[in-house]
Amino acid sequence: MIPLVGSAPTIPRHRTAMSRPELSRPLRLALDTGLIEKSSGVFDYGCGRGDDLRGLEASGIRCFGWDPVFCPTGQREAADVVNLGYVVNVIEDPHERAQTLHEAWHYTHKVLIVAARLSVDTRGAHHQPFNDGYLTQRGTFQKFFTQHELRDWIDTTLQVRSVAAAPGIFFVFREEGLRQSYLASGYRRPVTLPRTSQRSTLFERRKELLQSLISFVATRGRLPDAAELEEAVTLCEVFGSLRRAFEVVQSVTGKEQWAAIQRERSQDLLVYLALERFRGRPRFSVLPRALQLDVKAFFGTYTRACEAADRLLFSVGDMAAISAACQEAACPPSVVPGLSAF
Repeated sequence: MIPLVGSAPTIPRHRTAMSRPELSRPLRLALDTGLIEKSSGVFDYGCGRGDDLRGLEASGIRCFGWDPVFCPTGQREAADVVNLGYVVNVIEDPHERAQTLHEAWHYTHKVLIVAARLSVDTRGAHHQPFNDGYLTQRGTFQKFFTQHELRDWIDTTLQVRSVAAAPGIFFVFREEGLRQSYLASGYRRPVTLPRTSQRSTLFERRKELLQSLISFVATRGRLPDAAELEEAVTLCEVFGSLRRAFEVVQSVTGKEQWAAIQRERSQDLLVYLALERFRGRPRFSVLPRALQLDVKAFFGTYTRACEAADRLLFSVGDMAAISAACQEAACPPSVVPGLSAF
């Protein structure tokens, strides 16, 4: 990324590099949503002064970065997650801007994070128009996007369907299954874990081992497949099966709270499928395996799940259904027939 010279002014892009006491918002979002895990490798493309790298390292995340000014000898290698945070908006040449996006995408194994400044940031500022952006009072360049413009530019340039994570922040997934998994997780509401109300010697003795199973069922609303849980083999050796292990959990917590969690997770799945109709509902075969198992556990088949999702979507225009829902809102939900996750 060499500044333009000649008839155009030299743009000191390095002056836009900011020092931050904490992780930038794009990377914080990726961490909070689980896109960056302890096992992930992160490449910060255009890492500036390296504050994000230090923050990731402090969290135990393997990371590396490159910057044309502050870290020109840094490694440029493929990684699970590539962060292109607030880089494209400081490049004054549209062709080079697109080339930079392509290069970052080239290094991406799983997800590319793209962040840029939005038009709302120009309020009250005195900037001089230059190319398709502005020159600031410091002599730096800024391209201010609208949210729609940024999404359209990313999608058109890379021929992808990016996902808006926040204003000015988009995630671009290498595989459609990863994209669908992320979208579905966005509709999964937080739940409170059921409390133990009875005593069980077996539960107390194996409580630590059972925690992973408890967390999984609370998250997905169903029992895991053996391949989904690292402790599955040990649980089966101790209890005979995952179902029997969970029966021990239910014996001390009761079944009612778990049934409520099951209903909520099935509804979360329906909301995801209903809204995906607007974007083009994915084929069952492209869904990640965890979502496929969710569908089978709650609805039996994908066809039934989509039909239920359509009924939910169309009920938005059903005034009678809305009125009934409002009247029942304060009442405990009834058992949803047909659910068999447990």
